[in-house]
Formats: sequence, C-alpha cells, structure tokens
Amino acid sequence: MKVTGTKSGYLGLAKLLPITLLSVAAALFSVSSNAQVTISENEEGDNDGYFYTFWKDSGDASMTLFSGGRYTSSWTNSTNNWVGGYGWNPGSRKTITYSGSYSANNTSYLALYGWTRNPLVEYYIVENWVNYNPSSGADSYGSVTVDGSTYQLGRSQRVNQPSIDGTATFYQYWSVRENKRTSGTIDIGAHFDAWEAAGLNMGTEFYYMVMATEGYQSGGSSDVTVSESGSGSSTSSSSSSSSSSSSSSSSSSSSSSSSTSGGTCTDQCKWYQDDPRPLCQNQTSGWGYENGQSCIGRSTCESQSGSGGVISSCGSSSSSSSSSSSSSSSSSSSSSSSSSSSSSSSSSSSSSSSSSSSSSGGGSANCSGVNEYPNWTAKDWSGGTNNHANSGDQLVYQNVLYQANWYTSTVPGSDASWTTVGSCN
Repeated sequence: MKVTGTKSGYLGLAKLLPITLLSVAAALFSVSSNAQVTISENEEGDNDGYFYTFWKDSGDASMTLFSGGRYTSSWTNSTNNWVGGYGWNPGSRKTITYSGSYSANNTSYLALYGWTRNPLVEYYIVENWVNYNPSSGADSYGSVTVDGSTYQLGRSQRVNQPSIDGTATFYQYWSVRENKRTSGTIDIGAHFDAWEAAGLNMGTEFYYMVMATEGYQSGGSSDVTVSESGSGSSTSSSSSSSSSSSSSSSSSSSSSSSSTSGGTCTDQCKWYQDDPRPLCQNQTSGWGYENGQSCIGRSTCESQSGSGGVISSCGSSSSSSSSSSSSSSSSSSSSSSSSSSSSSSSSSSSSSSSSSSSSSGGGSANCSGVNEYPNWTAKDWSGGTNNHANSGDQLVYQNVLYQANWYTSTVPGSDASWTTVGSCN
C-alpha cells in the first residue's frame, strides 16, 4: 500500500512532496502482493511482505520491485538526487543480510537507511559509497568495530530542512564502513548502541528502515536482495573477557582489572558526565561492541577533554588502579561513578570528585570576550548564521563558563556535550 512521498536525502537535500486524499486512495491499488512492478514516481508502501520507499527530486531514476526482498534500480546523470530500497516499517534492532551488485559514476551510497521520531533523526549505515565519503563532512564521534570492519561515526545537522515530518531541524547520524562491500550481514542494533554510547540518541519511535541505493548528481545501477537473519545482538569483534554482567564472572584479559585484599577493581572509562563504560579488550581506540554491550578504547577514553578518563571501579574498599591481572570479575556496582576510588591510573584526566554533571574542577574562570548563550560561535555553512558550538568552543551561561565537547546546539551544561570550566570571575 502506498503511503507517502517524503525524503530528506543526500545530506538532507530533499523536497517534501504533498499528498492528496486522491493519491492515498489510488495508492491502495498501487502494488499488489508478490507483484513485479517498476516505480518511477515518489511513493512508499508494502510489497510481498517488505516495505519499500522511492523518492527523487528530478530526472529518470526508477526502481523495480521483485518478490523475495529483491529490487533493482537505475538512474542517469539527469537525476539530481534519488533514494529507494526494500526493508521494514517500523525499523528495529534487526540483524539483516543483503547481497547483490552496485555501481555509480559519481556520488552515491549503498546503505541501511531510516528515520526515528522523538527525537527526529535520519540515519545511515553506509556499506559502500562512490566519490564522496559522508563521514568526511560530518562531525566525528569516533568509530565502532562491528560486522568485520571499522565504521566511522558522525553527525550532521539539518536546520529548517524537509523531513518525514515536514520542515524541521534534525540530526543525521552516520556509520560509514571502511572496508566497502556489496553483500554481508549488518547488526543494526550494534550501530544503534555505538551511536547511543557516543551521545547520539536514537528516537523512541521508529519509522521505516530500508537497504537503500542513493544517487546524487550521478548515474548508476543496483541489484539488491535483503532479508532478516534474526533479532541479533552483536556480530562485532568478540572477546573472551566478560567485564560487567553479574556478581562473579572471570576470564583472561590483557588489561582493565586488578585484585587487592579489599576486592576486585576494574578499569572503566568515565566518558564526560556519563556513568562509567567498559573499556574494550580487543581494540585501543574508537568505540567497540563486546560481550553484548558497547565499549570504548583506552586511548580514545584518555584523549577526551574535561574531567573524563580511565578510572578504577572497585567492588570493595580498595583503591587499586593498576591494570595487569588476568581476572576481570565484575560486581554489579561496576558502573557506579561516585565512590572514593574513582581516581585514575595511566594518563587519565579524571578528578576525584563525585560529580555526575559536567565539571572540571568548579573553580573560577576568565570569561572576558567569551560569547554568552545563545550567541553561538559557529555556523553550518559559510553563508549561514551562527547556530551551534564546535568542539573546544566556549560559551557563558548564567555566569558560568562552559566548553563544548563536540558539535552541540543544546543549552550549555544541560547534557554530556558540555564541560563546566568554572564560574566567571
């Protein structure tokens, strides 16, 4: 059944297409079950148990639907921007398998593509791309190793742009695979977890997600078959270590725990103001997914600004923070962030306070010449207006100086994107 005709598209370059009652009525008969049909006008609907979407803003792009989750597409350089594919509505934490062929002569993506609401988010898990790597134009949020490759995480903001809910301001989340491919398995939940762990929250209401082909000012073709391979938890880099599950789990681990006479201590990452997170055992940088949970590499943890860093979380009264034992037994309180043992070994910049808000000492600060919120310091493009702060930018709010940890447009001090520098003197 045909539903609507909206799309945000290549870095949000989309046009919102109105729907009339007449078009909705006609849509009821647009695609019959198990039909093979070619689509060249904007529509969404269901065919043979799969959801499909097709959108273009101009040109002669088309997509042909087959049974069994297969579609083909072709487009020429006369098309400015188009996207389409087979998938599911609503989207969810599925593990999917896809295979086929894909080629383009200019900018194009092969990606798992979808939307959420509350908040409104447009997301891409890019498996292959031609000419332009979308993570290169986005704010970087590290990386995650999953599904046999490293994916670069990023976020872009679209201000007053068309979306599935009309003109709106929203974020695009990117997870871009380094080792390109045209077939494989995607653990979608692992990518959701990586975004969440980096502070990029998914919406509470999922709209569609499809294995999509997208073209921008290019020509090309694709032949893609997609299917669900299970609900999935993780196909990411596996580890023999279990770091925070129940009251008594032990394994061989190269680092992150040390036992003392007072109990067992486990090194964790205090990521800005968040609760401590597990350190990855199989990688030293970026975000990972091990033992059914997100983790962060030690060097990435230690490189953050502000009060975060590697801390030692102990199950008893010990304050040991070295990392050489082969035991990684974890107590159920291993994610606590307020014990007196939160001082850090190695090069951690963690403070010994029990604060769970953005802080780095709480002393006085020189606020002379610093913009006061909401007088933003940065803009999305050269001709735009200042509408956000970039990593390292400072703003004064209610006589307190804050520093941005990454791209942010939230109220200073309201979430993990800010570090408190101190009260203005």
